[in-house]
Amino acid sequence: MDSRRLTRRLLLAGTGAAASGLALGTSAGAALAGSSAAPSGPYEPTKASLSTHPVARWYKDAKFGIFIHWGAYAVPAFLGAAEWYFYKMNDVRPGHTQTYDYHKATFGADFNYDDFIPQFTAAHYDPAKWVDLFERAGAKYFVLTSKHHDGFQLFPNKASKRHSVALGPHSDLVGRLFDAAANSSLKRCLYYSLGEFYTPALGTAPRNPYTGEPVPYTGYKPVKDYVAGYEQRHLKLLIDRYEPDVLWGDGHGYHGMSVPA
Repeated sequence: MDSRRLTRRLLLAGTGAAASGLALGTSAGAALAGSSAAPSGPYEPTKASLSTHPVARWYKDAKFGIFIHWGAYAVPAFLGAAEWYFYKMNDVRPGHTQTYDYHKATFGADFNYDDFIPQFTAAHYDPAKWVDLFERAGAKYFVLTSKHHDGFQLFPNKASKRHSVALGPHSDLVGRLFDAAANSSLKRCLYYSLGEFYTPALGTAPRNPYTGEPVPYTGYKPVKDYVAGYEQRHLKLLIDRYEPDVLWGDGHGYHGMSVPA
């Protein structure tokens, strides 16, 4: 196949398309705006081409959905944007050290971010209650973070062992919520961070923010091509296994952060 041309599936797996989120239908593009047919495609990997992808009618009408940030950062649960804890604990810029200082005072300088992963057990996770709450609140859809910028995945896969089945909860957290909502009125959607704060694959391996010493990136499997060997494998799996109504991509920028030498 010509690598410049994108099928509907490759459109979803493409980093450029995912950055703005795509509203799909569960039945191969059903319920698209103005038509019950799937988008014609194929699409080119350009903004002009991808912008012609129609938005699902249900998404235009839904108005209210629930966005769920959940991961190892729920253990420290510090400040409003807890999902940025890993990044902020490495932020040593003057006036930006609140998380850096808090982490050292609360957990100690030798406690790495990944030490939170075994503590993230999801012991009280009850996806059926979540679904019931969302419906009673009047939501029409939910978006669960399948992987945030800390690189911890809430679904099993072979591209990495940094996920919730191999570590922490030892459970497919995405699958359980999607199964619980299968017969509900809710559209089932996923968020996926295209980039990661710190990963050897992007030349930004994590370091101890207080000493500058290298620290392990738990569950990491070396990969030569981050996009083809890791990111797109994740995206294809999310599409094939869970068939999300929306796949929302984020975090495609570069997050460099210096630490003390």
